[in-house]
Amino acid sequence: MPNTLGLHRLHRVHLLTCWALFAALSLGACDDGGGGSSSPGQPSIVVATTPAPPAGIVTNAYPGFTFAVASAGSPSPWTWAVTSGALPGGLMLGGDGSLTGTPTAAGSFTFTVTVIDSAQPPASGSQPFTVIVNTPGPPVLTPGQTPPAGIHGTGYYFQFGETGGFWPITFGVTQGAVPPGLTLGADGSLTGTPTKVSSTPFAFTVTVTDSSTPTPATNSVAYAITISEPPPPSINNTPPPTATVGSLYSFQFTASDGLAPLLWTASSAPMGGLTVSLDGMLSGTPSTPGIFPISRMRRRWQGATRLGVECKESREAIGSERAAVERAR
Repeated sequence: MPNTLGLHRLHRVHLLTCWALFAALSLGACDDGGGGSSSPGQPSIVVATTPAPPAGIVTNAYPGFTFAVASAGSPSPWTWAVTSGALPGGLMLGGDGSLTGTPTAAGSFTFTVTVIDSAQPPASGSQPFTVIVNTPGPPVLTPGQTPPAGIHGTGYYFQFGETGGFWPITFGVTQGAVPPGLTLGADGSLTGTPTKVSSTPFAFTVTVTDSSTPTPATNSVAYAITISEPPPPSINNTPPPTATVGSLYSFQFTASDGLAPLLWTASSAPMGGLTVSLDGMLSGTPSTPGIFPISRMRRRWQGATRLGVECKESREAIGSERAAVERAR
């Protein structure tokens, strides 16, 4: 009798050997040597090699880069990943192909990115890249920058700039003093409202300091700022609208220049029921018709502009007066 058990075992071994050979041949056909992989009849993905990822600087935010697909016909969305090597420390590759972060160490870093499309089954493509991370130079305050002059009582802003250095970077005044009322922030912003005028410019030295170890690097530059008085205030000569006797009235006067706060006052003549507040609001309920002059005065500077507000009676009041005159006749 034939040994059927042995024949069955031999048949199974033969089938397993055929499947293994088929799988090996299939994988070999899919491996195209580093460009991409796909199913039979499906185009592989080609990763764009230009432009290349830019170099980075230790502790400075990476300029940013997004990998792209060069070949057409591959359906999006695509998913990106690092499949060999390693990114520079502090950088990360997003699934959308964006390379972001802040490098933490200098060197040359080679890695391979792989992209997979959304086809079923998906196709993929890979490409090696190299990113160089450099050590920053010493910090240097931006040459030629000049803080502008300031005006007493007027808000002030200036941003000092710098290049180089290990971040974080800090700014400080190391000699002299900024004008009273101003403050130099650690981020290099000079802000505030000047509170003092001087015929001599306020001289001071700004120093920028980086975070290099063991000894931080610095750079210092001397600056000077002049603070002057503002020009005299000037009323904006918009005439107040006509008021009506017996009706509530309001109007806001405005002025330019001068040292705030501006203080307003009207002439001492009667104003027919209207008054001007210290902040320049003309309001009230007129009781007398006529034209009334108004002037303005402010702290430390005085200026007067003759404006006038006209008060007239309402049509109803005029009609009543005429009716009374007719009855008297």
